Parts: sequence; C-alpha cells; structure tokens
Amino acid sequence: MFELQSVGPGLNWIVLPILFIIPLALIAVLLSLASLPGKIAAARGHRQATAVRMCGWLGLLTVVFWPIALIWAYMDPPESELQSEKLSRDDAVQIANALRQASERLTQIERLITESEPHMEPNQ
Repeated sequence: MFELQSVGPGLNWIVLPILFIIPLALIAVLLSLASLPGKIAAARGHRQATAVRMCGWLGLLTVVFWPIALIWAYMDPPESELQSEKLSRDDAVQIANALRQASERLTQIERLITESEPHMEPNQ
C-alpha cells in the first residue's frame, strides 16, 4: 500500500508546521516587497517618498503599481518653478528695506490717529 503510513502520527507533526510556515513566509515576503519602494525612496531622500510608499502598498493589491513605484523610487523629480527661484542677496535686502519703510509709515499713521482723536475723560 502506502509506504509513509508506517511513519504514522509523526508525519502529521512534521507536515503541520510546514503548512503554517510556508504561508507565513509568503506573507512576509509579500509585505517586504510591498514596502521596498518606499524604503528605497526614503533612503535616497526622495521628496515624494510618502507617495512612492503608498504606490508600493497599492502594488500589493494590483501588481501594476509595484514596478511603477520601484522605478519612481529611483527617479529624481524635477524641481518645480517655485523651488528653483531662490532669492539673491540683493533681493533680500530690497525686501527688508521695503518692510522697514512700511513699518515706519505704519508708526506715523498710528501716531497721527492718536493725536487727532479727542481725549475722552472717563465717566465719574
């Protein structure tokens, strides 16, 4: 008949852990693969690391997003126009002077307002 029947109940104790270990190992591999693009992006200092991480996790559900997330983790996004415009020292000095002049004008206006108001005496 069947030769493994001679092993008896010992075979159950051998097969049972294997039936639990293999699915757990597969789940661990899938979870580590899903988090891989996010970890790579964070390690490289990617500005969109959170979005790459979410795309990697969505790749766990839909296989299409995972390779996109992996490629995205290695790409450096172009700088936007706002980030590429940096103030020169002259621009910063001009802005500081304009703020100083505006502050002085505001002080003069406040002084004129307080001088032109009649002083009211408190009711007794």
